[in-house]
This record gives sequence, C-alpha cells and structure tokens, in this order.
Amino acid sequence: SLAAAGQHDAADLLKYNRGLGATSRVWGRAELCAPWSAQFIRQLATSLEEEYPLLLRVLSRVGVLELGVSATLVAGGAYARHCREEVSLPGAQAETSGRAEQLVVEQQLRVHWRGELGYEFEATRNQQVYFLGCGAGEGPPKAETKLTLWNSRTRMPITVATVGPGSAVQGGFAYAEPFASPPLLRAGEVYALTVQVAPGLGIVPAGHVDIKILPENGVFRGGVYSSGPWLYPSQRDESSWEQAYVSLVLMLTQPA
Repeated sequence: SLAAAGQHDAADLLKYNRGLGATSRVWGRAELCAPWSAQFIRQLATSLEEEYPLLLRVLSRVGVLELGVSATLVAGGAYARHCREEVSLPGAQAETSGRAEQLVVEQQLRVHWRGELGYEFEATRNQQVYFLGCGAGEGPPKAETKLTLWNSRTRMPITVATVGPGSAVQGGFAYAEPFASPPLLRAGEVYALTVQVAPGLGIVPAGHVDIKILPENGVFRGGVYSSGPWLYPSQRDESSWEQAYVSLVLMLTQPA
C-alpha cells in the first residue's frame, strides 16, 4: 500500500508498507490528482514500468507464471485515467500547435460556461448559410439549445437555430435543420457565431485536429462569449485559438 510521508521530498513522499493494514491512510482521487503529488505519481509509474519485465523473469524462475498487477498501473495509467487533464472554454490555452492538437484530439476541451460562447469572423465573400451545428464529441446535446448568428456591427441576431437530443450528428457535430431561407453573409462584414451553453448540456467540441474556417469563406477574429443566454457576446477570450472554437460551433455555407 502507498502512504503519504511528506509533500516536498520525492524520496520520502511514497513509501511501500507491507500488508493491506499497514496504513489507515486512504489514497483517493484528491490525493492521487493533487498538483503537488503529480510528478511523484509519474515517477512511480515510470519505475514500475521499468521494473515489471525484470520482476516477471525473476518470478518465472520459481514457477510464478503470471503476476496479478494491473496493466493500467504498470503503464502509468492510474494517473492518466483518474487525473485526465481538462481545460475549459473560454480561457483554454495552447502554448504550441502540438499542444492544441492534443487537447482537441484527446477531447480534453470542456465547456463549463453559462451563456453564449463562440467566435467572431470576417466574411471574405458573399455567401449563404444553410446549416448551423455545435460540437457533439460525446453525442448531441442533452437538452435543446440555440445557435445564433450575430451581426457584430448592430449586435443583433441575424438568425437562430435549434439543436437537441434528436439532432442529426455527423463528423462530430450536431446539426440544426437547414434554413428554409438561408441568411446572406456579405464580404467584408464581421459576424459572430455562438451556441448557448450551460453545465449539464453535454456540449463537447468535435475532435478534429486542424479544423478551421476556410480562407475563401472567412477569417477567424477570436473567441467571444457573454455571461448569459441571448446576450451579444461582447467579451473576448484573449487566449483563444481557432481549432478550439470552430470545433465548438460551425456553419455550412455556399457562395451567393
């Protein structure tokens, strides 16, 4: 069993004690995932991974052909499984392109906001919007919510679409019904596209590595949000990056 023996000395932090009753200290998620213990848990996992093959060979010589040690623990999976790092929108940071790809592909991006959340863009050509969709990395939203296309100059909605549990999911996005009268985007105009988010809705960005606005359609101008539904997203996410937000909400257009 593992017992905490200090919070600063790597050599003394984790000690092996004989027997299940050697310590009354219970290691739960809080202890395992505490920031001060993370590096030591990783060191432990690395040591086990290195020693496990040798231990198997030694035990096989005395007739022990199988060792009942969890492969998850041996591979260091206990930490990865129970302390899976997550970052939240708005405010998620990706210092490098590789880090950005990791967060998207491993679905570590989460939404814990309440209000409008999306991005601002400048249209580079006249085009009509036929569909709006939101991230459905873990399935469609658990309840109905709204997708809104805003005119950034007037700060007024241009059109609103609805997605919910019954929405069609394709390519990691849940799509609203197509517009009967597709709204027109004009070249050079700035717009915002948002989804109404709230805890428990289950909106998870789609896991696409390099998803972006097509250059012929528009230019990404940054993540935006508001502190409540139906409020124009006037707040800006200074650390925003395009892949995260386009994985959260998108539109399908055709040239006008």
